Amino acid sequence: LFQVTLQLLTCASLRSMVSSWLPADSRWKVTAAALAVGLLAFLAEKQRRKRSPKAVVTDIHRFAVKGLERDSLQSCKLGVGCSLPSDRTWALMRVDKTGEFDDNSPQWVHKMSFFAACSAGRLLAQFGTAYDDESTKLRIWEKITGAQLLEARLDTERSLAEQFFTDLVQKEELTFNDDGGISRPQGVRIVRALPEKPFQFGNTNSGMKASGNVRTIHIVNAATVRALCRACGEDIDILRFRGNLLIAGLPAWEEFSWVGRTIAV
Repeated sequence: LFQVTLQLLTCASLRSMVSSWLPADSRWKVTAAALAVGLLAFLAEKQRRKRSPKAVVTDIHRFAVKGLERDSLQSCKLGVGCSLPSDRTWALMRVDKTGEFDDNSPQWVHKMSFFAACSAGRLLAQFGTAYDDESTKLRIWEKITGAQLLEARLDTERSLAEQFFTDLVQKEELTFNDDGGISRPQGVRIVRALPEKPFQFGNTNSGMKASGNVRTIHIVNAATVRALCRACGEDIDILRFRGNLLIAGLPAWEEFSWVGRTIAV
């Protein structure tokens, strides 16, 4: 309001209009009153922000391969309009769904076309993984025993990782056909967009309206998760929501008031 008031006062057409309406000795009073209103609004907003709780980022997570385990980051550098570095850059796609994705012209694909947390969660949850940005090396180990099961560079040894996951899903995953029968999955293809085509295999395409692409940063408020747990009577791990930024220090549901606003982290 303070900024709008100043803009109005500096508008030549408005100044001439006020001059035609009011005697000369009253004009300064109107100007002073407008400035006072704007200043009061500015001070009120400043005080409101001071009273607002400060959110604290407790964890930074990225998921280089959609559906696999997170990498915990101490810090990261964000580019303009980008997601976290390498977040959901790769995906385990069902062989019968590969026609839905073009690496040269990547578009959003529904998450059920992949082997991911939503469609193969129990299967994939038994593995720990780590991804190295520079080498594109993916390491996979069994969580219970710690035994390493695979180490492969996804840029040059992708077929090794594809064979590992194909053997896994064909052994343990069943797919129900449209006719009611049961069949084994055909296999897994590890896909990504071409390096010159920045893309993220996100869960939602709602970002298309705002920015023209689907790259997102997923923020999860710990207090909101606790409120959800109380409401449904279940103990839900915050990690289940696979957020990029986990935050604390805010009331439950406070983050929903941020929609349409710009925030700084």
